[in-house]
Parts: sequence; structure tokens; C-alpha cells
Amino acid sequence: MKKITYFYEKTCPYCMKANRLIDELIAENPEYSRVEIDRIEEGEHPETIANYDYYSVPCTFIGNEKQFEAYLFIPDSEIKEGFRKTFEEALK
Repeated sequence: MKKITYFYEKTCPYCMKANRLIDELIAENPEYSRVEIDRIEEGEHPETIANYDYYSVPCTFIGNEKQFEAYLFIPDSEIKEGFRKTFEEALK
């Protein structure tokens, strides 16, 4: 199993949705609760985010490989699917 690195901002509306959708995914598939998620708030950890290549949040990585990155006006369904795919990759 692999660890997910999840970049977010406290005030980002898409990140707030992502947090809710992560909870939904775990409720739908309890296996996802076994996956470790390292949640990194951008404003609190600039030294960490400098080591990753991404443009927007929410964004997930497994190791140095980007798994999902949101974009402006992204629908909830795409956020949820991006996190579902990230969970599935982490479980491999």
C-alpha cells in the first residue's frame, strides 16, 4: 500500500468539497480508510510544496507522481473520481 500526499488550502472551496468527498468515498469503500493520507496545507508548508510540480489544489501525489489536480469550476463528480482513482492506485 502507498501513502497519498494531499495538498490543499484551508480557504479553498474545492478543497472543502474534496474533504467531504474523501469522507464519502471512505464510507462507500471502507478499504480506503486503510490508506495513509499526508495532508499538507500550502500556506503552512512552503518548503514541502517547493518539491512538487502542480498548479492548483486540491492535488494528490503518490511518491513524486501526480495523481489528481483540480481546475477552476471542476464539478464535484470529477473531484470524487480523481480521489477514487488515487485511492485505487494507493491500494495496489
